[in-house]
Amino acid sequence: MLFILLPLHIVDADAADGYYEIDYEVLNADNDSVSMANDYFDKPATLSVEDGERTVQIGINHSNWVVGLQAPEGDDFVDVDVVSEDEEEDVRIVQFVLDEDENLDEPVEMKMHIVVDVLEEDYDHHYTARFQIDEESMTEVDAPLVEE
Repeated sequence: MLFILLPLHIVDADAADGYYEIDYEVLNADNDSVSMANDYFDKPATLSVEDGERTVQIGINHSNWVVGLQAPEGDDFVDVDVVSEDEEEDVRIVQFVLDEDENLDEPVEMKMHIVVDVLEEDYDHHYTARFQIDEESMTEVDAPLVEE
């Protein structure tokens, strides 16, 4: 008798309702190297699943540098929602809904606007990055980073 083990992808759209911590890395747009912007994002993220809808909450440190972040929605990109912000600590928590057909075996393409004004020459760039979610790191938790 031959058994084949297939990986369990609990982040599929039919995942059980609940909250999950999940690790991720921010990768460059055109290769699998970790982006310098990876350090601006706190790990882990929280994935909320409710009736098949998957919402990701991510903490941003150096919030003043990440002046724009957009997630895919259909064939376009939309601004993520800010659900918590502490200007004094320079942090915020954002969230976005994953498209129903978003396959997390592949990185999620995101648009960013980064402005770093503490360098000798100001850095002000718009670019694409890819958020690679590590499905194997998922652990169930009691609540998201911020409850709405």
